[in-house]
Amino acid sequence: MEREFLQRVFPDDRALGEAIAREVRAVLEGNPEATISLAAGTSSLPAFRALLEKIRAGEISFARARFFAMDEWLDIPREREGSMYDFLTRNFLSQAGFREVFLFDGTAEPEKEILRAREFLGERPLDYILFGIGVNGHVALNEPGCPEDGSIRVVEVSPTTAKVGQKYFGGSGATLQRGITLGMREAMQAGKVTLVANSPEKRGIVRSIFDSPPTQSLPATLLKRRGDVEFLLTQAATDSPAC
Repeated sequence: MEREFLQRVFPDDRALGEAIAREVRAVLEGNPEATISLAAGTSSLPAFRALLEKIRAGEISFARARFFAMDEWLDIPREREGSMYDFLTRNFLSQAGFREVFLFDGTAEPEKEILRAREFLGERPLDYILFGIGVNGHVALNEPGCPEDGSIRVVEVSPTTAKVGQKYFGGSGATLQRGITLGMREAMQAGKVTLVANSPEKRGIVRSIFDSPPTQSLPATLLKRRGDVEFLLTQAATDSPAC
Protein backbone atom coordinates (compact mmCIF):
# COMPACT_ATOMS: atom_id res chain seq x y z
CA MET A 1 0.00 0.00 0.00
CA GLU A 2 1.55 3.26 -1.14
CA ARG A 3 1.35 6.05 1.42
CA GLU A 4 3.21 9.26 2.11
CA PHE A 5 5.91 9.15 4.74
CA LEU A 6 4.90 10.03 8.27
CA GLN A 7 6.94 13.15 9.00
CA ARG A 8 8.19 13.93 12.49
CA VAL A 9 10.27 17.06 13.05
CA PHE A 10 12.49 17.60 16.10
CA PRO A 11 14.12 20.80 17.34
CA ASP A 12 17.66 19.41 17.48
CA ASP A 13 19.91 16.37 17.19
CA ARG A 14 19.44 15.34 20.80
CA ALA A 15 15.67 15.09 20.47
CA LEU A 16 16.10 13.24 17.16
CA GLY A 17 18.52 10.75 18.69
CA GLU A 18 16.20 10.11 21.63
CA ALA A 19 13.32 9.36 19.27
CA ILE A 20 15.38 6.84 17.30
CA ALA A 21 16.61 5.23 20.52
CA ARG A 22 12.99 4.77 21.61
CA GLU A 23 12.24 3.05 18.30
CA VAL A 24 15.20 0.70 18.69
CA ARG A 25 14.27 -0.08 22.28
CA ALA A 26 10.73 -0.97 21.18
CA VAL A 27 12.14 -3.34 18.55
CA LEU A 28 14.35 -5.02 21.15
CA GLU A 29 11.48 -5.33 23.61
CA GLY A 30 9.55 -7.18 20.92
CA ASN A 31 12.54 -9.31 19.93
CA PRO A 32 15.79 -9.17 21.97
CA GLU A 33 17.49 -11.14 19.17
CA ALA A 34 16.61 -8.57 16.50
CA THR A 35 18.90 -7.85 13.57
CA ILE A 36 19.45 -4.12 13.26
CA SER A 37 21.03 -2.03 10.50
CA LEU A 38 21.98 1.60 11.13
CA ALA A 39 23.52 3.73 8.40
CA ALA A 40 27.20 4.65 8.45
CA GLY A 41 27.11 8.43 8.17
CA THR A 42 26.78 11.66 10.09
CA SER A 43 22.98 11.45 10.06
CA SER A 44 23.26 8.46 12.41
CA LEU A 45 25.47 10.17 14.99
CA PRO A 46 22.55 11.48 17.10
CA ALA A 47 21.16 7.94 17.25
CA PHE A 48 24.54 6.48 18.16
CA ARG A 49 24.99 8.96 21.00
CA ALA A 50 21.51 8.35 22.39
CA LEU A 51 21.81 4.58 22.16
CA LEU A 52 25.21 4.52 23.87
CA GLU A 53 23.84 6.70 26.67
CA LYS A 54 21.00 4.23 27.18
CA ILE A 55 23.41 1.29 27.17
CA ARG A 56 25.47 2.94 29.90
CA ALA A 57 22.30 3.67 31.87
CA GLY A 58 21.18 0.04 31.57
CA GLU A 59 18.07 0.98 29.57
CA ILE A 60 19.05 -0.89 26.39
CA SER A 61 21.08 -4.03 25.79
CA PHE A 62 22.25 -5.44 22.47
CA ALA A 63 23.69 -8.54 24.17
CA ARG A 64 21.34 -10.86 22.26
CA ALA A 65 20.94 -8.73 19.13
CA ARG A 66 22.81 -8.70 15.82
CA PHE A 67 24.07 -5.80 13.71
CA PHE A 68 24.20 -5.78 9.92
CA ALA A 69 26.17 -3.03 8.14
CA MET A 70 24.18 -2.00 5.09
CA ASP A 71 27.00 -0.95 2.75
CA GLU A 72 30.69 -0.37 2.14
CA TRP A 73 33.01 1.31 -0.34
CA LEU A 74 34.86 -1.23 -2.48
CA ASP A 75 38.66 -1.15 -2.77
CA ILE A 76 38.95 0.80 0.51
CA PRO A 77 40.73 -1.06 3.35
CA ARG A 78 38.67 -1.59 6.48
CA GLU A 79 41.19 0.16 8.70
CA ARG A 80 41.27 3.33 6.59
CA GLU A 81 39.52 6.35 8.03
CA GLY A 82 36.41 6.88 5.93
CA SER A 83 35.46 3.25 5.42
CA MET A 84 32.01 2.29 6.66
CA TYR A 85 33.76 -0.30 8.85
CA ASP A 86 35.87 2.40 10.47
CA PHE A 87 33.00 4.84 10.93
CA LEU A 88 30.63 2.33 12.51
CA THR A 89 33.28 0.72 14.70
CA ARG A 90 34.72 3.98 15.96
CA ASN A 91 31.43 5.77 16.60
CA PHE A 92 29.19 2.96 17.79
CA LEU A 93 29.97 -0.73 17.47
CA SER A 94 33.08 -0.81 19.67
CA GLN A 95 30.88 0.20 22.62
CA ALA A 96 27.49 -1.26 21.69
CA GLY A 97 28.00 -4.91 22.70
CA PHE A 98 26.12 -6.73 19.94
CA ARG A 99 26.14 -10.54 20.06
CA GLU A 100 27.07 -10.72 16.37
CA VAL A 101 28.21 -8.08 13.89
CA PHE A 102 28.41 -8.22 10.11
CA LEU A 103 30.61 -5.67 8.34
CA PHE A 104 31.55 -5.85 4.67
CA ASP A 105 35.22 -6.08 3.71
CA GLY A 106 35.73 -3.67 0.83
CA THR A 107 38.97 -5.31 -0.28
CA ALA A 108 37.67 -8.89 -0.35
CA GLU A 109 36.21 -10.57 -3.43
CA PRO A 110 32.79 -8.91 -3.82
CA GLU A 111 30.88 -12.05 -4.77
CA LYS A 112 32.15 -13.80 -1.66
CA GLU A 113 31.09 -10.81 0.43
CA ILE A 114 27.59 -10.98 -1.06
CA LEU A 115 27.36 -14.67 -0.14
CA ARG A 116 28.71 -13.97 3.34
CA ALA A 117 26.07 -11.26 3.85
CA ARG A 118 23.26 -13.53 2.67
CA GLU A 119 24.45 -16.31 4.95
CA PHE A 120 24.51 -13.91 7.89
CA LEU A 121 20.95 -12.77 7.26
CA GLY A 122 19.63 -16.20 6.38
CA GLU A 123 15.91 -16.39 5.67
CA ARG A 124 14.93 -13.86 8.31
CA PRO A 125 14.44 -10.24 7.21
CA LEU A 126 16.08 -7.36 9.00
CA ASP A 127 14.05 -6.19 11.99
CA TYR A 128 14.99 -2.51 11.87
CA ILE A 129 16.73 -0.27 9.34
CA LEU A 130 17.73 3.35 9.86
CA PHE A 131 18.55 4.96 6.51
CA GLY A 132 20.19 8.31 6.04
CA ILE A 133 19.47 9.93 2.69
CA GLY A 134 22.01 11.19 0.19
CA VAL A 135 21.74 14.59 -1.44
CA ASN A 136 20.77 12.67 -4.60
CA GLY A 137 18.08 10.69 -2.78
CA HIS A 138 20.02 7.48 -2.34
CA VAL A 139 19.55 5.12 0.62
CA ALA A 140 22.54 2.98 1.55
CA LEU A 141 24.30 2.83 -1.85
CA ASN A 142 21.12 2.38 -3.84
CA GLU A 143 21.82 5.18 -6.28
CA PRO A 144 19.40 6.93 -8.68
CA GLY A 145 18.22 4.42 -11.26
CA CYS A 146 18.58 1.46 -8.90
CA PRO A 147 16.34 -1.58 -9.46
CA GLU A 148 13.19 -1.59 -7.35
CA ASP A 149 13.66 -5.24 -6.43
CA GLY A 150 17.46 -5.26 -6.25
CA SER A 151 19.09 -7.33 -3.52
CA ILE A 152 22.60 -7.26 -2.02
CA ARG A 153 24.97 -6.43 -4.87
CA VAL A 154 27.91 -4.47 -6.22
CA VAL A 155 27.04 -0.97 -7.47
CA GLU A 156 28.66 1.91 -9.29
CA VAL A 157 28.93 4.95 -7.02
CA SER A 158 27.46 8.10 -8.54
CA PRO A 159 29.72 11.16 -8.98
CA THR A 160 27.59 13.03 -6.43
CA THR A 161 28.01 10.31 -3.81
CA ALA A 162 31.74 10.03 -4.53
CA LYS A 163 32.16 13.78 -4.05
CA VAL A 164 30.15 13.96 -0.83
CA GLY A 165 31.85 10.83 0.50
CA GLN A 166 35.22 12.58 0.57
CA LYS A 167 34.24 14.27 3.85
CA TYR A 168 34.75 10.97 5.67
CA PHE A 169 38.36 10.61 4.56
CA GLY A 170 39.83 13.50 6.51
CA GLY A 171 40.86 15.45 3.45
CA SER A 172 43.18 12.67 2.28
CA GLY A 173 41.08 11.93 -0.78
CA ALA A 174 39.80 8.55 -1.88
CA THR A 175 38.83 6.93 -5.15
CA LEU A 176 35.18 6.02 -4.67
CA GLN A 177 33.92 4.25 -7.77
CA ARG A 178 32.16 1.12 -6.55
CA GLY A 179 30.39 -0.08 -3.47
CA ILE A 180 28.48 -3.02 -2.07
CA THR A 181 25.03 -2.52 -0.60
CA LEU A 182 21.85 -4.12 0.58
CA GLY A 183 19.04 -3.52 -1.88
CA MET A 184 15.53 -2.19 -1.93
CA ARG A 185 14.33 -5.78 -1.62
CA GLU A 186 15.82 -6.08 1.87
CA ALA A 187 14.38 -2.66 2.75
CA MET A 188 10.89 -3.63 1.61
CA GLN A 189 11.03 -6.88 3.58
CA ALA A 190 12.36 -5.38 6.82
CA GLY A 191 10.19 -5.24 9.92
CA LYS A 192 10.54 -1.47 10.36
CA VAL A 193 12.28 1.20 8.26
CA THR A 194 13.00 4.78 9.30
CA LEU A 195 14.54 7.61 7.27
CA VAL A 196 16.54 10.39 8.90
CA ALA A 197 17.96 13.77 7.87
CA ASN A 198 19.40 16.44 10.13
CA SER A 199 21.47 18.96 8.16
CA PRO A 200 20.71 22.09 6.08
CA GLU A 201 22.27 20.64 2.91
CA LYS A 202 19.52 17.98 2.91
CA ARG A 203 16.63 20.49 2.77
CA GLY A 204 16.33 20.40 -1.00
CA ILE A 205 16.33 16.63 -1.31
CA VAL A 206 13.96 16.25 1.64
CA ARG A 207 11.49 18.52 -0.15
CA SER A 208 11.91 16.57 -3.41
CA ILE A 209 11.36 13.23 -1.69
CA PHE A 210 8.13 14.38 -0.07
CA ASP A 211 6.89 15.91 -3.33
CA SER A 212 7.70 12.96 -5.58
CA PRO A 213 5.80 9.72 -6.17
CA PRO A 214 7.84 6.51 -5.93
CA THR A 215 10.51 6.62 -8.62
CA GLN A 216 13.85 4.95 -9.26
CA SER A 217 15.38 8.36 -9.91
CA LEU A 218 14.90 9.15 -6.19
CA PRO A 219 15.50 5.80 -4.47
CA ALA A 220 14.25 6.94 -1.05
CA THR A 221 10.80 7.50 -2.56
CA LEU A 222 10.50 3.80 -3.38
CA LEU A 223 9.99 3.22 0.33
CA LYS A 224 6.60 4.93 0.05
CA ARG A 225 5.39 1.61 -1.37
CA ARG A 226 5.69 0.13 2.13
CA GLY A 227 3.05 2.48 3.50
CA ASP A 228 4.56 2.59 7.01
CA VAL A 229 7.89 4.46 6.83
CA GLU A 230 8.61 7.36 9.17
CA PHE A 231 10.85 10.24 8.07
CA LEU A 232 12.51 11.79 11.12
CA LEU A 233 13.97 15.26 10.65
CA THR A 234 15.53 18.04 12.63
CA GLN A 235 14.42 21.60 12.09
CA ALA A 236 17.72 22.18 10.25
CA ALA A 237 16.68 19.79 7.46
CA THR A 238 13.16 21.03 6.73
CA ASP A 239 10.95 24.08 6.48
CA SER A 240 8.26 22.30 8.50
CA PRO A 241 7.91 23.29 12.16
CA ALA A 242 9.05 21.01 14.97
CA CYS A 243 6.28 18.99 16.56
